[in-house]
Amino acid sequence: MTLFLEHEWRLRALARALVLNPHDADELFQETSVTMLKKFDSLPQDVEFSKWACRIMLFKLKEFNRSRFRDKLQFSDSAVELLATESTLLPRNLGDRGWALERCLKHLTQTNLSVLLYRYRDGFDIPSIADITGRTTQAIYRSLSRTRHQLHECIDRTLSAAER
Repeated sequence: MTLFLEHEWRLRALARALVLNPHDADELFQETSVTMLKKFDSLPQDVEFSKWACRIMLFKLKEFNRSRFRDKLQFSDSAVELLATESTLLPRNLGDRGWALERCLKHLTQTNLSVLLYRYRDGFDIPSIADITGRTTQAIYRSLSRTRHQLHECIDRTLSAAER
């Protein structure tokens, strides 16, 4: 269980890289997690956990694509393999930073969080966010800049406090 928790953020990041829709990425992560927990006892001693976990996610992704996205655009198998390989190179502290980010997001105002989600989760461009929120594009740019700065500082503070 400790290994799983150490690699959770890396696996979530991989799921989000492989599946564009955040809800589908969460579902892929959940299905992968369940399979890993069921098969954990069969993990060979000489196999690195992150590579084993990525391999399981690739199999789950193939199942996921076959069952849900028969006629939609998909990554080729070689692209999926490349993403999985690259994900094992993610920084080890991604899990810590992800944990800190999750905590820091809870401190944002609803307005700032909404703008951030429109931009990064939903992929809206700045003019669209301005239209949705009834604000100017310049106000959205400033809001995102301030929010990113606040999050960066909060993450650094949270990680520093956790090290003590």
